Amino acid sequence: MGIMIFHRARKLQREGKLEEAIPAYQSVIAQNPAFYLAYQNLGESLEGLGRWEEAIIHYRQAIKLNSNSALSHYQLGRALVKSGCLNQGIEVLNAGLKLKPSYHKYYEQLRNAWVQKGEWEKAIANHKKAIEINHSESL
Repeated sequence: MGIMIFHRARKLQREGKLEEAIPAYQSVIAQNPAFYLAYQNLGESLEGLGRWEEAIIHYRQAIKLNSNSALSHYQLGRALVKSGCLNQGIEVLNAGLKLKPSYHKYYEQLRNAWVQKGEWEKAIANHKKAIEINHSESL
């Protein structure tokens, strides 16, 4: 039953029906509190509505349940940076880089954080790394 609700929630999320997807993901979590992907996707839906603090809570839970999820680290880091928690965001993004060092989006978010902090050399270095990795992936 829970997996059917999860697939319904994902469909709603893909269709942009985030307000409807949220209670569906919450239902999945109530049935299976160890299903990290439900927390991950719930966080994405909440983030899509600008509900940063709630999204961050759910991304953290996804990581707690699956500490090897590079995507969860990226999503949490991005949400922290976008919500202004720059130091925490940088820390999470750097932890995620250890899981997937070739993911250019980590460097893009690190660039954004360093720009907000006014640390231009670090921002430029991360921007260059993102371009380098993205370029090598497209070859």
